[in-house]
Amino acid sequence: YGESVHVAHAEQTGAQVQGTYRTPYTTGSLSGRVAGNQVVLRGAYELTGTVHGDRMQGTAHVGQEWPAAWSARKEG
Repeated sequence: YGESVHVAHAEQTGAQVQGTYRTPYTTGSLSGRVAGNQVVLRGAYELTGTVHGDRMQGTAHVGQEWPAAWSARKEG
């Protein structure tokens, strides 16, 4: 299916995460939660994964039959 670059800007306050995202097709709000090293983010899709230092990675749930790998890194 290929690869796609999406951009997210998020801020964490305690366990809560809020922000925005931009894909090649749309923009929207992003919200989620961090518990230990586990993260769940929701925007156009639900992303679940793990946090390791300044990086996150996991699975994007893009419909019933199309899970996709995702990764992110902190900038700045």
